[in-house]
Amino acid sequence: MLRHLFAKLTNFNFKSAGQKDLEHGHMHDLSQLQPKDIVAIIQDLESHQEELRVQNEELVASKLEIDRLYTKYQDIYDNSPIGYLIINIHGQIVEVNQTAVQLLGYNKEEIRRFKYLTIFVAPEDRGLYLQFFSLLITAHTPRTIALRLKRRSGENIYCHLEGIADSGSYSNRLTEFRIAISDISQLKKAEDEVLRLNKSLEKRVQERTEELEGVNRELTQEISERKAIEEELRVTAAELKKLNVAKDKLFSLIAHDLRSPFTSLLSLLNIMVNSFENIPEDKLKEYLNKIYTNAKSVFNLIENLLQWSRIQIEGFDILPTHFSIQSLVDKVMYIHKQQAELKRITILNDTQSNPFIYADQNMVGAVLRNLLSNAIKFTNKEGVIRFNSEVQQNTLKISIEDSGIGMDPDVQSSLFRQDRFISTSGTNNEQGTGLGLILCKELIEKNNGEIDVFSKPGKGSTFWFILPISPHSLNKS
Repeated sequence: MLRHLFAKLTNFNFKSAGQKDLEHGHMHDLSQLQPKDIVAIIQDLESHQEELRVQNEELVASKLEIDRLYTKYQDIYDNSPIGYLIINIHGQIVEVNQTAVQLLGYNKEEIRRFKYLTIFVAPEDRGLYLQFFSLLITAHTPRTIALRLKRRSGENIYCHLEGIADSGSYSNRLTEFRIAISDISQLKKAEDEVLRLNKSLEKRVQERTEELEGVNRELTQEISERKAIEEELRVTAAELKKLNVAKDKLFSLIAHDLRSPFTSLLSLLNIMVNSFENIPEDKLKEYLNKIYTNAKSVFNLIENLLQWSRIQIEGFDILPTHFSIQSLVDKVMYIHKQQAELKRITILNDTQSNPFIYADQNMVGAVLRNLLSNAIKFTNKEGVIRFNSEVQQNTLKISIEDSGIGMDPDVQSSLFRQDRFISTSGTNNEQGTGLGLILCKELIEKNNGEIDVFSKPGKGSTFWFILPISPHSLNKS
């Protein structure tokens, strides 16, 4: 019995009351133990054996649970929608999940045999990957990058890589890197498509904007042109209204100025026809002078009217030539010599023979005839009319000065205006409409000149106009 117990005792590690002594190297002689002590030791050992059995069962259950969880999490790891790789400090692949395997098109052994992830990176993106890996080593913070990985089929796929350094569980020394890989090819295609559509949309918007801007410009121009036309029509309507009023007044004046000389002519001619034999010679001469004066007035009026009408209806062509103003004044003086002699008016030509002027000689002649006729009309008997000329830079100023009755400022301001015709009788009751001065203004301006007047009541008037000097005369000077 005791031998059996001893054998049993010698097969156990003592964890009972005698454990202390055993642990300290003190082995007591079992023969010295009392039976009750041995029984206590045996009970203690059996109890401890039961505890070990229970612990062993728990360990087995824990191992099974750990194996189950490992299988579960390994399945989750392998079948995760994201590929995972573990890379050591040298950049070698030490672990890869099934998703990464499917992504790259190689099995796990092939991937491990390739060793480096760099091999799977598209050549044009390897610089980016090496920079990414270098930052992982030095920064010890998560890093991300988007690049292209080359599959077994040769196809490049866009992937998003997120890496983090792992220092291990028991030290701070860097041991490996965990890298998550996501296939973003569809996202990249979608982004590229969005960019393409965005560019296309921007182009269409730009084209549409340019089209609308063009339409807007056309509308703005059309509106501006329409406003300009409306303004032009308004101005034209106003001018036509003024011209119609002026025309009515002109025709009224013309009718009056034609009627008066003709009435006088008819009256004188009637006297001469019915009483010719009884008219004294001096009276007859007086009647003939009056007839001549009236006929001359009518002729001048009709000539101006015809010329002005032709200008208004047809316009006119300017034929400029080089000519001497002095010679032209002599011709005009000769035409009006008899008219001046009737009032014993002296006409002097103090103009220069040079320089020549460059203008339409016929038009300038018409201006000189009108101005001289007016000067004779408003100059008293035995008065003086003087022609002068003066060089002013590249122009020649021609003036006609008379010793006549002059004009007040109101009358002067009405001259040369088509909307205001003035009928004023001369010193010998000569008639006129003011049409001649309007004609003078148009003719001078058409020849690149200007015309004006200076006058004082009772002091006479000076009409002047400026015309360009002939280029030939300028070259000689």
